[in-house]
Amino acid sequence: MITSLLAAMAIGFSDPAEQMAMIPGRTSGYLILPAKVVCDGQIKSLNWSQDNQYLVAIRSQITITKQMAKRMVDMLKNPNQPPPAANFDPVKNSVVVWNNAEGKAQSVWTGRTSLDKCEQIALVGSTLYLMVSQMVTPAGSQEGPTQQTSLYRCQLGSTSLQLVRAFDLGTHFQIAAADPVSKSILITGFGLDAKQIEALVTSSGISPVADSSQMPKGILEGLSKRPTPWVGDTSEPVPPSEEWRIADDKHKELTLQLMIYAPAAKEVKTMVRSLVCDDPAKPGKAYEVIASGVGERFALSSNNSSLAYTLDNVLVVRDMVPAPLELIRQAREAAERAVTLSNAKQVGLAMIMFAVDNDDNLPGGLTTDQLIPYLKNADLMNGFVFTWGGGNIGKIENPAETELGYVTGPGGKAVIYADGHVKWKAD
Repeated sequence: MITSLLAAMAIGFSDPAEQMAMIPGRTSGYLILPAKVVCDGQIKSLNWSQDNQYLVAIRSQITITKQMAKRMVDMLKNPNQPPPAANFDPVKNSVVVWNNAEGKAQSVWTGRTSLDKCEQIALVGSTLYLMVSQMVTPAGSQEGPTQQTSLYRCQLGSTSLQLVRAFDLGTHFQIAAADPVSKSILITGFGLDAKQIEALVTSSGISPVADSSQMPKGILEGLSKRPTPWVGDTSEPVPPSEEWRIADDKHKELTLQLMIYAPAAKEVKTMVRSLVCDDPAKPGKAYEVIASGVGERFALSSNNSSLAYTLDNVLVVRDMVPAPLELIRQAREAAERAVTLSNAKQVGLAMIMFAVDNDDNLPGGLTTDQLIPYLKNADLMNGFVFTWGGGNIGKIENPAETELGYVTGPGGKAVIYADGHVKWKAD
């Protein structure tokens, strides 16, 4: 009963964000529940907090108001008119924090213009650090805005930002490592004298580092473990091969991969992104967690309780519930059998329609190409075998017991009968 219910939930929704997924891990199975929407926009990075309660995302969002759209149309009509005002800037960069327990997202920092960007974030316990690059105009300057790097921090769950340090104009600093044990981060950069600067940042302030022996052990380990684990990043260009996988292979329990490929059945090669999970018990076997539309970022919480990813330019979070591994396997096989039976039913109807158009005749050498025009999706023919010898289906004496063919599935096949019904037969 439970297996059938899980199988029905896994295939009962056409929207991949609403569909419940089931994947196997090394010691347990997991139910991936329907998605919760965090925010829209292009996501630059994703990070879970150490307690897995908060998700932090750097995003870039295009917001075009009605007045902006009208101004753009006017500019197209008359290219010689004056340029738009300084506030004509549809791109906003921001940092969004998602509270998974409350199901609520808050923006903790938003740039004033498209040139203001959050370059990096670091999570240290319940503290969030932001390295921000902003355009500022020095007092009395006649040269216009200049880029300035600043370090901010806030407590997770709060939107109150504290400025830690605004660095000198013309200098650039970055977060090199973070240590949740000592609750510190290491920042590096170059001063106006072009000398390299290293400093530790804690809740009490900033301390210059004279040599590495002053650094906490966690900072030294962090310097050798970049990038941060559990974060998927596929910002690299897609290589020319038809299949490309970015693996989260450092994870012990689950191995999630973003697979990018071009469907072989399509004449026009369009790259498709799918999030897949390898089955530890079946080397080379991968289950699709999300079938298509996955964006460039995904992040799995360290305790396997939540999965975040972008789907059609929307960031979503899906909670994960552990379940007995055997139950997951049985439910997945039941779902795959249900899909096979559905495909076989449609192939059977296609054969009947083909026969109606050909004086009730089905040729003995019926081919896949002859049936494809009667199907919405050619992939429905995968695994189909035509077994009937051919003839006039209207003259079959017992159509309910006469097999026309079958579609192979997990552990058996879906047999198609001349009256249009299908039946599962185990191997």
